[in-house]
Amino acid sequence: MADFAMPLSMEVICRLLGVPQEKRFDFRAWTNTLLSAAAGAAPQSREAMRHMYRFLGALIDGKREKPGDDLLSALILAHDMTLKVASPPTNWWPWLSSFSSAVTTTLRA
Repeated sequence: MADFAMPLSMEVICRLLGVPQEKRFDFRAWTNTLLSAAAGAAPQSREAMRHMYRFLGALIDGKREKPGDDLLSALILAHDMTLKVASPPTNWWPWLSSFSSAVTTTLRA
């Protein structure tokens, strides 16, 4: 069952986020590493988190410049519109941190 469920759920998440096809293998590998509970996995988890942050940061920047038909583009648009109305400009790191925590929580469920 896990051999079917994990790839399917990862494919759905990648499509919702607009992760390019050529990056989905890396995205899945980083996610698997981050969700690993293996003893001594902390160094690999830190490295995977660095890769994930860089990747998601670049993905967010790219979708901000050229939005797609995906959930991430819609979230970025809503976030940016809220910032324009409610507050001065800010960077995307706090938002990315909250977003990555939400993705991790969803994948663990």
